[in-house]
Amino acid sequence: MADTPVPGRRDAVLICLPGSGKRWLAMRRALGDRYGGQVGFPAGKCEPGESQQDAVVREGLEELGVTLRPLYCFAVLPWADMTLYAWLVSAASLAFTPNPAEVNELLWLSAPELATHPDAVDALATLAAQLPTAAVQ
Repeated sequence: MADTPVPGRRDAVLICLPGSGKRWLAMRRALGDRYGGQVGFPAGKCEPGESQQDAVVREGLEELGVTLRPLYCFAVLPWADMTLYAWLVSAASLAFTPNPAEVNELLWLSAPELATHPDAVDALATLAAQLPTAAVQ
């Protein structure tokens, strides 16, 4: 999957971390956030000059308090004024320390639960259908 920036759009990365039981890490955004109360993948915009891989690592530390390893980009989705790049990641530890300014709640959800969650951000159903099935156990 190409991870080349799209001219004229701001890039954002989505962190897709598989867990056990065919579940994926999702989060409910903190109420003060732009998408407060909504459920989606941990995510964030790339800073100017920052690679997507570096943004994944930075956002993992900022939002979840863990070091993530970006594996590969598996989906690209134009959304609002951004282009979303969904990255499959691994983590050495699942001992999260969520940032309360960004994270209200961490959830482990299956792809069907992600796609149909009543509080899901708009793009979640589309992305849930593209999750790499070989990555989950």
